[in-house]
Amino acid sequence: MKILLLLLTTNIVGGGTANSVVSYETIKSEFTRINFESEKINLTTQNMNSVEVDLSYLESHEVVTSEEIKEAVIVELVVANAHFDWINDFLESYLLSNSNSWSTIGINYDLPESGSSVDYKARFLPKYDTKFEGVMAVDITLSNNSSGEIPSEDKNLSEVILNTNLGWIMDNKSETIKNNVLLQNKSLDGSEFYVDINSITNSGAKLVAIENSGYFGFVSVKFKDLGERTNISQVITTTDLGEISDNSKSTIVNKVVLKNKDITINDFNVEDITNNSARIVASDSSIYYGTVDVEFTIKVTNPDPNPENDLSKMIGSLGNIDNIKTITILERFAEVNSDFKIDTNDLKLENITYSKAKLVPKNDNFIGSLELTYRVESQVVNDVKFSTRETNAEAYNSTKTDSDNFTIEYDIKTDINDFKNHFTKLRISYSGYMYNQKQNGWNNTDWKDGTEDVIDIDWNNLQNGTAWKHQEYIGKQNSNWNDIKLTIELSGSKLTFKFEVISKAKATWINAYYSRAKAQLSVSKLEFISDKTKEI
Repeated sequence: MKILLLLLTTNIVGGGTANSVVSYETIKSEFTRINFESEKINLTTQNMNSVEVDLSYLESHEVVTSEEIKEAVIVELVVANAHFDWINDFLESYLLSNSNSWSTIGINYDLPESGSSVDYKARFLPKYDTKFEGVMAVDITLSNNSSGEIPSEDKNLSEVILNTNLGWIMDNKSETIKNNVLLQNKSLDGSEFYVDINSITNSGAKLVAIENSGYFGFVSVKFKDLGERTNISQVITTTDLGEISDNSKSTIVNKVVLKNKDITINDFNVEDITNNSARIVASDSSIYYGTVDVEFTIKVTNPDPNPENDLSKMIGSLGNIDNIKTITILERFAEVNSDFKIDTNDLKLENITYSKAKLVPKNDNFIGSLELTYRVESQVVNDVKFSTRETNAEAYNSTKTDSDNFTIEYDIKTDINDFKNHFTKLRISYSGYMYNQKQNGWNNTDWKDGTEDVIDIDWNNLQNGTAWKHQEYIGKQNSNWNDIKLTIELSGSKLTFKFEVISKAKATWINAYYSRAKAQLSVSKLEFISDKTKEI
């Protein structure tokens, strides 16, 4: 029934456009590969099923030809009488000869008026065809159920049901077919069409637009009934493949076939391969469905006691490194182990701290693992210059204060306890000045660019006071103060460094009627320092 299957599984008459009707030229190309049998068929003795052909979808065509109607009639005729073994031979002869070998009487291939139908008693007579004799009589009704107008907002069903090949489905029940159509055509919700139960075969069915759904026409879909297939787990019963030479796809395929005699290499594919297992997936074209997992061990012959890809045999002490970025650690590892062929893309790090990390393979190019140890001397918090304005307190028989500040924030992106344990000092690179007026001039303190102070960080008492300060006081006739200080706050993983400059001038009749103080601070770099001086 090769040609009939072609008709049933092609989006034939339902699309509502000329392109949705199966092309005779396409069908002819299939017929040329079929051989006639020698026996004659007496058409007069055949009890043909009557046919009703709904041509309403042709209403939207600007021009309707008799050939379009003839094609629709012949397709419906073959589908309705698929139980005859010779029906494909008739179709072949009728199409290949372009109807020249046949006479057709009793039917006009005209589109009926909208909302009407015409009944015909058609007769098909073979003129030159030696395969058939007699007369094939069949009642044919041509109908046009259209009202004559298709609302502009209505769409042809074929415009939204684009995936008509459903592949393998569990069975050919109408509900199963509809669910699979919806699964493969996501824009639908099921209110647009129904499955014509009279059209269902083992390989196809017709979907018909529901009235007033906003759609018109019909679409044919094709499928393969899963009920006709066997779960592949029922034929691949030996899933332990034992020892194999390697885990290549071809090796696994050959071993599966060797261990399971009822399966062939064309029945399945191999996926999800690991060093000791793989998944067997039934091929779409096979008589099986489903998956089954197999396991194996890879045979090791004459293993090298010191293989060049064994990480545990390499050097893990890396010395000083600049930071704990993955690329920094891996590149340093490759540098220290330059005698080995190392591609850092084949490796990855786990459990990274400021003193060690675990090195493991990313793929099969390496084996084993290795603990890496190293020393990170410092961690830059900020290397962008921050500055206060100049504070200036000037008092005439009064007390004046002027201040300014800035903050620098830093997010600890590693384990906080590891960070605090590793870094216990802070290096501050700064510049600035403090000026205080004395009775006979100025008391000046200047810090040039690159001035550095290193302070201890008491992580447990950050909130209890100033971490760093410079203070200057001039008394006697003039009372002036300049304070420069740093406070540090830790909230969660966020560090906030607050630098503040305060200038204060006090002038009274007791000491002087005029007093003045000014100061300014710039911080160019903040850097945590490790006090773990031992070389790793």
